[in-house]
Amino acid sequence: MAVRTGRRVGVILFRGGLIFVIVGATAAISLIRGDLWDTGKPWELWFIYAIAGAGLIDQFIKIFRDYRQLPDHKLLEPFNDLLVQLLADVSRLTSANWEHVGVHAFRVKGWWRTKRLRRVKRLRVRSRPGGADIRWTKGKGPLGLSWETKEPELLNLREKLDSLTKTPDEQAFNGLGDKEKMNLSYKEYCKLIKHFAEVGAWPILDANEEPIGCIVVDIPHRGDAENNPDKRSLLEDEDVSERVAGAAELASRIMKPRH
Repeated sequence: MAVRTGRRVGVILFRGGLIFVIVGATAAISLIRGDLWDTGKPWELWFIYAIAGAGLIDQFIKIFRDYRQLPDHKLLEPFNDLLVQLLADVSRLTSANWEHVGVHAFRVKGWWRTKRLRRVKRLRVRSRPGGADIRWTKGKGPLGLSWETKEPELLNLREKLDSLTKTPDEQAFNGLGDKEKMNLSYKEYCKLIKHFAEVGAWPILDANEEPIGCIVVDIPHRGDAENNPDKRSLLEDEDVSERVAGAAELASRIMKPRH
């Protein structure tokens, strides 16, 4: 993403510099031909710089328009409508209790090393469970992995309850493989397994197919489907994944309209 963004900025700045030179040269030639050029008057040089600089400023404005983000408060209403429909669809397709299922919209915020996923909107009929209070950085947990891989990432904790408790000891956690840990710390893993049977994240991609956030669906233990004896992943279902992916696509258009 950084390389593509750098190239795009470079192209825009090159175009701006070219405009700066062309407009400046045109203004200078016009002054000379009109016998208005007088090297003893510095205002003429500043006049040329001002005209040429306008072209460069125009390119910076384009950069700002391309990369600016809508403030969170402008996303709340459209995201609420989106998540209400998604909650109904996921509950119907998975047979999970709609009063407990949670759907969330996150966006990438911050700069460089401070970037992380921050929740913009959360929808759950019941107040519990609340947020997991985890700092979702790139590559951490299903949310961070979805950001990193640009693909849906799921964490099914149902089967782990056979070998672990809802508050596993640290030694048992250390025995898990890297794929199961998802770069989560012991405390972070405990927070998830205590409350959730499954957590899934689908990336929100911009027009350049770069992640700008994710849609998250969680199924708490209390709201889990009763007709799931083999403890399979409910969110892996093709219809469910397609529905959430569609919501992520719509979220992308809400967050950053494609020109």
